[in-house]
Amino acid sequence: MKKALLMSLFFVLGLVSCTKSNETPKQDPIFKLVSKYNLNFPAEGGVGSVRYTVQYPVEGEQVQYSCESDWVTNISVVDSIVFNVEPNIEPTERTSTITVTYMDQSHNINITQKGNLPDFDVHFEAKAFNSTYYGRQGATAFNYFIILSEDGVQYESGWEYGKVYYRLDLYSDQTGFIDPTLPEGVYQLDNSGSGEAGTIDANYSILLDASNNELVQIPFSAGEVVVKDGRIEALLTLKNGQVHYVTYSGPMEPGYPTDNPNEILSTFSSDYNANITGGAMDIYYRGDYYGLGCDVWLLNMIEHEDGYSGEYIQFELMVEQSPSGMTQDAFLGDFTIYEYSTEDIIGKFLPGQIQNGFPLYSWISRCDAGLLDNEYRAPFKSGSLSITKSGSTYTFTFDGKDDKGNKLTGSFSGGIRLTIDQTSAQ
Repeated sequence: MKKALLMSLFFVLGLVSCTKSNETPKQDPIFKLVSKYNLNFPAEGGVGSVRYTVQYPVEGEQVQYSCESDWVTNISVVDSIVFNVEPNIEPTERTSTITVTYMDQSHNINITQKGNLPDFDVHFEAKAFNSTYYGRQGATAFNYFIILSEDGVQYESGWEYGKVYYRLDLYSDQTGFIDPTLPEGVYQLDNSGSGEAGTIDANYSILLDASNNELVQIPFSAGEVVVKDGRIEALLTLKNGQVHYVTYSGPMEPGYPTDNPNEILSTFSSDYNANITGGAMDIYYRGDYYGLGCDVWLLNMIEHEDGYSGEYIQFELMVEQSPSGMTQDAFLGDFTIYEYSTEDIIGKFLPGQIQNGFPLYSWISRCDAGLLDNEYRAPFKSGSLSITKSGSTYTFTFDGKDDKGNKLTGSFSGGIRLTIDQTSAQ
């Protein structure tokens, strides 16, 4: 009996041992893309397909996908991952990614599609951008003059032999007073000089071609400039019939190497004080020149009207906007320096700056026969100004400092030499 029981126990253990040794070990799924997954498409688009395999699949689990681009459509997953790429109507290349996932394993299908480039004779890829922001003088919109070239220019009228320069005069409905970066938009060549938003003034737009060691100026007969996502694309037809496709990617802030914001502009070596009488003043009414909802007045004062010589003082003032346009003596009152912040700009005068090699806004300098002496100048960078009138004599009393910390104090008294309404052409 004991023997029979022992034999039975050995038989049962043998069965258990045999059952364990015949089991197949469990395998984790293996998900792979087995065909090319970096795919290139023409501008016309097309159909893409990528094959995949799943070894040791898990019952009930499926391959999933995701894609954020709306131009990659009709994605399906059966034996392969199949999708459509829609036509690209833009001239710029674009990219997208389809992410495919099986359980905890993911792979990317990378899609690149060429841009729909126009027909052209020359493709010029500009490496440099220079520009001047001119505000709204003589126009209904805001003026941005840009230069696209290989190496840039030192100042607006600059050029070098062996180079080409695309000079384009653009108008936008966006003011550039606080941020003069070239606004996004579409600009069309305009031969009428309307200065309307979305135009390129043909009168001031030209190709300067000095590539053959002679300077040739070629006007444009048609053109479109598209500014979008930090990129400029211009399709320009020259008067000689050639079509140039000009592209640029990069910063679009205005300026030239001569406009160094950290440069000390004052040439004064000590404090300045002047008490000028019997001078003459030129008044320029600029309307809402900067698009800030206020009137701008530029006042130029010269010590000696005869020969236009002697001490020269200039202020650019921000005054409450007049509904009737230029109003006599609207600039009388007290002003403080504007500090380019969110503060109210009315009752301010603008600190002196250099743009394109020329002094702008508020300065002290000297003239000789109408020519400014660039070796004798100081910008107002802080301070206050008071303007009063007695009879036909205006008196300016100022108390400020330049960018060296020199005091700029004194007064100027004189009558009006001329008054110009610069909004008459707007």
